[in-house]
Amino acid sequence: LFSSLLFSSLLFSSLLSLLCSRGGEAVNLTAEHKLTNPDERGRILSAGVWLNEGQTRISGIGVTRVLGDHFAKDTNSGMIGAPHISPPFLLGEEDTHVVLASDGVNSLSV
Repeated sequence: LFSSLLFSSLLFSSLLSLLCSRGGEAVNLTAEHKLTNPDERGRILSAGVWLNEGQTRISGIGVTRVLGDHFAKDTNSGMIGAPHISPPFLLGEEDTHVVLASDGVNSLSV
């Protein structure tokens, strides 16, 4: 019997992680850290940051979570350095592979 846990973590929006094929369907293991993601937009708004309708960048930065940009994190921009960590998935025999992609590949329709 095949059993293991798969954890997926995403710090920047340039990483896509998919688990294939759970019953013939891909399972998205990551969440985009962009203002176009309703959860991230809501988190920024809850932090007291005012956003324009359709705004996609904060201070010129296209992601909502940053690792080393202390200016962005120290200016009440709503940006944080904590990664999104997906829930663990129990892998089974029907799970054939994991796709990890970066640098704009995640902006393609999957």
